[in-house]
Amino acid sequence: MLIFDYRGVRHVNVPGLLAWANKSKWAVKPPSGSFETVEDLEGQLIAGDVDGAVEECRKFEAAGVEHLVFDFRFKFDKWFDQIELLGTEVLPKLKG
Repeated sequence: MLIFDYRGVRHVNVPGLLAWANKSKWAVKPPSGSFETVEDLEGQLIAGDVDGAVEECRKFEAAGVEHLVFDFRFKFDKWFDQIELLGTEVLPKLKG
């Protein structure tokens, strides 16, 4: 699950995401065996400012990912804000 929150992780329900990830049979568990911190969600969560989001997307690019799907359902109340920011700020930097 990828979530883009340009205001930062403080606006993300991290406990909810950790609980979801721990229940998911598809999530790759961290070395500790369970998701306990926001850092454990690396690769499943993109949250932060525009430059931070671009940096996280670049990690996927470096790993050979050709298609990245952004799932905004978690922040449905900010759906259009996130899409606009992604299209006007993040994607142009990724293309450059």
